[in-house]
Amino acid sequence: MSDDDEADHGSDPNNPDTDTDGLTDGEEVHDYGTDPTSLDTDGDGFWDSHETGVTHTDPTSTDSDGDGFNDYLEAHDYLTDPNSADSDGDGIGDNVEINGLTDPSDPDSDNDGFNDGAEVDGGTDPLDVNDHP
Repeated sequence: MSDDDEADHGSDPNNPDTDTDGLTDGEEVHDYGTDPTSLDTDGDGFWDSHETGVTHTDPTSTDSDGDGFNDYLEAHDYLTDPNSADSDGDGIGDNVEINGLTDPSDPDSDNDGFNDGAEVDGGTDPLDVNDHP
């Protein structure tokens, strides 16, 4: 990055990685649209370099999959995929499963052989092994 670019973004022209997050200032500005002076541009708890290199989440959005849950919380607290609004693929969004107490990482929360989405669509209880379509 040129010294003028560094000045425009408030980064240090004598340090290729002003925020020490593992991405060069140039990568942050030109490749990812992140702030070269902030370890975590979107404030979700993941460093920008972690989002671009490990989780492949959007370093400029706290909720990469748009399900209403912060990327870091999904990965660490809920154990769901921060890149998928329906981590277990059962047809019920993570936000509904987490709030409804079904398991967002198990497509068949009651292990009765019917996925949670099919049970809800069929009017049965996805948490009751004896109630299925």
